[in-house]
Amino acid sequence: MLKIKRKLLPNSWETYVTHWLEYLEASGYTEDTIRCRYYKISRLARLLNQPPEDITGQQLVELFAHQDWKRETRKGYSSTIRSFYSYMIEEEI
Repeated sequence: MLKIKRKLLPNSWETYVTHWLEYLEASGYTEDTIRCRYYKISRLARLLNQPPEDITGQQLVELFAHQDWKRETRKGYSSTIRSFYSYMIEEEI
């Protein structure tokens, strides 16, 4: 398993994200990609400040709308959150 300092992640997200990272690793993603996704999901989790199961689509839209991100940054965060919630749905979490 890839070693990542998980101190950036709120406790309510930790188990879900750990399992998602394992899924990404098993799917053949590179360590750099997994590390990048971890840092992005950690930042989103801190900005949202709620457990992942309580987040609504509207909250994500509002969060993204209020960020001063360039297009490629926005694309990276969007890809990360889509991947995370796709995993959650696939695993019926």
